[in-house]
Amino acid sequence: PYHAVTASGSYQAGRKLSLRARGEMYWYEEAGVSTGLVEVDDQGWRGSIGATFTASPKWTFDGSWLLDQGPAAPSSSYDLSATFQASERLQLSGYGGRLYRPLEFRYYDATGTWVGARAAWAFADQMSLWGDGQYIKDDRDRPDAAATNWDQLRLRGVLHFDGRNLTN
Repeated sequence: PYHAVTASGSYQAGRKLSLRARGEMYWYEEAGVSTGLVEVDDQGWRGSIGATFTASPKWTFDGSWLLDQGPAAPSSSYDLSATFQASERLQLSGYGGRLYRPLEFRYYDATGTWVGARAAWAFADQMSLWGDGQYIKDDRDRPDAAATNWDQLRLRGVLHFDGRNLTN
């Protein structure tokens, strides 16, 4: 069985800045399994911090940082975004981030980096369209044939007919 204790909080540090944090400790019950050559970890933790800065009614900036240390491969990541509300009906965003993680049970590490852009347009009452383009670069630091390339370009688009506003 798996157990976890989680805590989170946020703080409005003025009209333009909000801060947030989250933490979790987790553990597994003893499985009664013996492994002669491997030491098995049965507990870990993860936490994140982040901030949102509203520079003006048109500009919002956001960033977060995450650490995860536990029985699987530990990782750390960060992401950043900027959003421009061009008009009541048009919103433009750019984002990016990076993930660092070891390849569990293998040598060397892997790093994922992504950048992207999104546009959302409410072209009529209760109808909107958004499109998103993202490039992901996956680096696997290995000197052998397992140093595969998972780089990719992702394009997505959605047409809404339910009247959701652009900030959701």
